[in-house]
Amino acid sequence: MSYIIYASGCNQRFYEYDSFVCVCNENGCDEFAPVVYPSRGVYKVITSSRDEFRFEETTSNFSDVSGGSVKIFVNTSDTLQTMLGFGGAFTDSTGIGVTKLSSALQEEFAKQYFSTNGIEYNLGRVPIGGSDFSTHPYSYDDFEGDVELTNFSLTFEDFDYKIPLMKAADDLSEKEFLFLATPWAPPSWMKTNGMFNGSGKLIPEMQQPWANYFVKFFDSYKQEGINFHSFTVQNEPFAGTTDYGWNCCHFNAEDEKVFVRDYLGPTLQASGYDGLKLIIGDASHEDCSTFVDGIAVHWYEDKEVPASVLTLTHNDFPDKFLLYTESCNGTADSGNHVHLGSWARGENYAEDIIEVFGGLESSSGSRWRTELVQNNVDAPVIVNETANEFYKQPMFYALGHFSKFIPEGTVHVGSSITLVESIGNPVGGIDASSFVRSDGYIITVVLNTNTEATTVLLEDDLGNQIQHDLPPKSIQTFIYTNEVQK
Repeated sequence: MSYIIYASGCNQRFYEYDSFVCVCNENGCDEFAPVVYPSRGVYKVITSSRDEFRFEETTSNFSDVSGGSVKIFVNTSDTLQTMLGFGGAFTDSTGIGVTKLSSALQEEFAKQYFSTNGIEYNLGRVPIGGSDFSTHPYSYDDFEGDVELTNFSLTFEDFDYKIPLMKAADDLSEKEFLFLATPWAPPSWMKTNGMFNGSGKLIPEMQQPWANYFVKFFDSYKQEGINFHSFTVQNEPFAGTTDYGWNCCHFNAEDEKVFVRDYLGPTLQASGYDGLKLIIGDASHEDCSTFVDGIAVHWYEDKEVPASVLTLTHNDFPDKFLLYTESCNGTADSGNHVHLGSWARGENYAEDIIEVFGGLESSSGSRWRTELVQNNVDAPVIVNETANEFYKQPMFYALGHFSKFIPEGTVHVGSSITLVESIGNPVGGIDASSFVRSDGYIITVVLNTNTEATTVLLEDDLGNQIQHDLPPKSIQTFIYTNEVQK
């Protein structure tokens, strides 16, 4: 027995790319009912595809199978990374876009990302001051030489663009929402070039004022009712070697080590923030490593650098988690920007997530995505302020196939894909990752990048088997309990 539930009311609109967006306006927006997880003997499949579906839900009973052309084997005893979650960025550009919408649509926007009727993000990256998604470079203390930080204060960007959406995320999320803070640059007067942007480093004498600046930031947000889970020392620390037009600052490994070991770590500890998780680019010095909890990664070189380097990194630092903290489609140097309705970009996200999990053979790690609105990169959701509507891109649904079903504490487990008629041979165009949730459900996300449909045989080490059709150009999430089904 099978039955199908469609995501309620996707208002399709086609542009010049290979798929469609789902339009959300005051006339409606497709939502996903909170997931009712199946009981023993039943499995669910959530499907999105280039040509037709957005979160189509199919429920079926386990029954005898006749086979399939592709076999996906899930080894639940092969436990790998433990997940922290998935999420996006609370940048100025995000807030600018959202606040252009009516109040009703602002609420709907937040529901789509953070509620059980949406894709349930549980992580949020927050710039400390200005970033490359701000309208202008700025800091929280633009008073030359104010080393005591007596003029430190949050700006209207925090109060108008960041904090309201952060509070909405915290309120709407059924899970604990985790905020991560990142600076793009210190105040200009703390840098060697005297500028927010452009090539420049932190002046050595400014290391203690800069460490105190972090404390001021965390104190200020705490006064607004927001606490942080973690933070990084510097966004893209090598960016400060180039004359970029936005906030940036150069840190090499030695400089970062000294700053963390001698200034930032002790200052946070003395200020009661030793519970914050510190994420940096490396942790090679023992004294520095005591302050460090994780290692941050961006995805921009993933096509050139194999995912296996993450395993090497984990092997060097097995007690540090790995966290992808930024992944944007349509970056400025590509010249591509926004592609409304691009299935290829949603596929790009899903493929990269699965590839990274495949390259990691460790017991620690997690993955999340950066969401940015109204900027010169693409985004899972695009705001059209003129029409008072927003568009959910294929990227939104692709990310949702992971974020909605893989909460914090879920464990990534081993899986393999072979041709049924030739076991052991790899299969082109089919990728998969499997997980076991803390509540006992097995989750397998399957990506078909081929233009042809295929039938998959999903089998696990408990002897359970599912035979299911995989549409062309599609993503499917399989859900069932971690027990013998028949």
